[in-house]
Amino acid sequence: LLGLIAARLAKVPSVATVHLHDLSTYALRLYRLLDLVTLRFFPKVITVAESLRQELIGAGLPADKLVTIHNAIDAQAFASQAEADNHRLREQLGIEDQQPIVSTVGRLSPQKRHQDFLEAARRTLAVLPGAHFLVIGDGPERGDLEALAASLGIDSAVSFLGHRQDVAAWMAISDVIVMASIREGLPYVLLEALALAKPVVATCVGGVPELIRDGETGLLVPTQQPARMAEAILYVLSHGEEAARLGEKGRELVWQKFSPQSMAHKTAEVYREVLSGGQGSSR
Repeated sequence: LLGLIAARLAKVPSVATVHLHDLSTYALRLYRLLDLVTLRFFPKVITVAESLRQELIGAGLPADKLVTIHNAIDAQAFASQAEADNHRLREQLGIEDQQPIVSTVGRLSPQKRHQDFLEAARRTLAVLPGAHFLVIGDGPERGDLEALAASLGIDSAVSFLGHRQDVAAWMAISDVIVMASIREGLPYVLLEALALAKPVVATCVGGVPELIRDGETGLLVPTQQPARMAEAILYVLSHGEEAARLGEKGRELVWQKFSPQSMAHKTAEVYREVLSGGQGSSR
């Protein structure tokens, strides 16, 4: 809103970018209503996922005002950060070289549904007791989640790593990356996982299916169904060739469709259109 006011006062054309509308609290729902009013005054609004564009159309914003430009990642640069001594990192946590590692990365907040990840971990460990689970990230729910892991009897098989500067290295030693969220735009962590050719198990929410194509670049599961999540994790861990195929297909997709160059080109087109006063494409 402040940016829009400043742009109007300066008589400068402006473009808004929408990543996600978090509706987890009453205050955030009020902010969303304010956003919907404010967005009507921008000549163009960029959404990071087509699902989010459709949501805004459903909320009453004109379709020709909305443009989908997916998030992007420099896959080569991220992969270069992932070079790590697999044995050394495992040794830090007391994980044997032959133990499979299942990781989730993200802020420990309600929308991420880490409790579902932990329940899926419990179910996975009942079948594959040698697996180890990493929770990478920090947030307000950490204490409750650590207590939950203990109450589930899996705390010895789950490591809470907190906020890390070396996330890429920990992702690189993982056998599968999992996301249990109930709401997402187009999550960077999944772009990062695919850039590392890691198989992904993720909930089918928001823009996730635009990136994770079920059975092609990863496996999709329903939200808040940890039993289905555990089944998918076990499938990946027990089918090495298929896991490798999913990872390679995911990496190909990121290189071809989610490059910074593609994102920059599409964004520049939107700004040129706004500066010229044109309408252009809505996609």
